[in-house]
Amino acid sequence: MADTLFDKSSDELGAAEETITEVTSSTLENEKTLFHYTNSLDSSVDIVITGSRAGDDDFSEGIELKSESLSSGASGYYVLTEPWEQVEISITPAGGASSGSVRVYKSVDN
Repeated sequence: MADTLFDKSSDELGAAEETITEVTSSTLENEKTLFHYTNSLDSSVDIVITGSRAGDDDFSEGIELKSESLSSGASGYYVLTEPWEQVEISITPAGGASSGSVRVYKSVDN
């Protein structure tokens, strides 16, 4: 079952970046984490996923894992298969959205 990490409508989103930080398992020997995101805004949105190792809570040494621009009505995903301590997901709307929402879900496969 998927957990909702982020769900904001066009009324709640501005043009500024929104960030979600998710602490993940330090070992992924027996599990994989899927981040699935959907854009139902009437404008595009940029998604950047960054991984961080232990002790790097401010992501100063973070590694960009994926970056993509989602057009209106599009969705995307990223499967976390490495043992990152934390994952940061940045969501930046293109601006000017008057309807719709952006959602991010997390599923763990044990």
